[in-house]
Amino acid sequence: KPDEASVDKQIAYLEKVWTPAQDEMKIAYSYYFQTNNIWEGLAKDLQATRPQFHSSKATSLINHAVDAHLAYEPKWHREPVGEGKGHEEAANRLEKGWSEVASHALASAMVFPTKVNGKQLCITNYTQWHVHYNEDMLDRPIRKTGESQEEFDRREEMWAANRGIWNPISIEVPAPGEVFMEPTEKWPKFALRRRKIRAFEFEALLQGKAGRKGKEIVNEFTIGSDPDELIEIEEGWSPAYVFIRRKGGKLNSVERNGPGFVPFTHAFGGGDMPMGEPYDPKWLVRQALLFSVLEEIKMRDQATVARNEIIQRTATAKPIYDGDTSEAAQ
Repeated sequence: KPDEASVDKQIAYLEKVWTPAQDEMKIAYSYYFQTNNIWEGLAKDLQATRPQFHSSKATSLINHAVDAHLAYEPKWHREPVGEGKGHEEAANRLEKGWSEVASHALASAMVFPTKVNGKQLCITNYTQWHVHYNEDMLDRPIRKTGESQEEFDRREEMWAANRGIWNPISIEVPAPGEVFMEPTEKWPKFALRRRKIRAFEFEALLQGKAGRKGKEIVNEFTIGSDPDELIEIEEGWSPAYVFIRRKGGKLNSVERNGPGFVPFTHAFGGGDMPMGEPYDPKWLVRQALLFSVLEEIKMRDQATVARNEIIQRTATAKPIYDGDTSEAAQ
């Protein structure tokens, strides 16, 4: 069962492993979103005198690769668990059923997940998946201690309305840098997710957990003067338990992990380590499609600014010099 000490130790390890790689990811995303400083490395006073310019090459390179070459509807395959026709038929039935569930989950996402996967692989050579099983959709609400009949009836009506959606599975691609997992494990034994939500959303999240079997509130959370305050929370999964807390604080909730597995997985797009270097995910990140052209993009943008400066100075130069002739001669 997790406690603050064991959680802090696990998080400290994951931060140490991933910080260099995430620094590289930030560089790649700054080029893709055209927010990079093309004069980085120059003295601050020189940077201040030079305008920024960002060509569309980084963005269009990635978008073209994703739009033109990546398939967005994955195919699923289930290996039979044994030999014989019966096992094959069972595997085929499960394969067909999961294909329907997954296709519905993918189509229900706000942004098509596999397209996001393709974009992340091109930008950073790394991507993740989160398969969420909505237990609340299936379990009828239980009246909480101190909850009025009116409040309970309202929750039960909302549950009944949402239950009309037949699929309790949702699929999403977490935002870059939001989820930490052991980089050498395809199916990790622990996953940590950091995200920002509003204070009233965090309170509602904890209240929803409190009324269910197998959940316990270790430390209550009280909303301050601003219910819309953004707070950073940490959610952790192991095959046995799930916890939630404010970042760096005490555990607010601990519960048993009903499905019994960590609902996140991740993958690199391929690559290798430099000779003589220990394993470090930053080297895999640097083998993304975008990294091979970053320096060229930066130099082209600098050259474009320089040419534009020369053109403007030439266009606005005075055609006749009306100053001192001796100065002009010098």
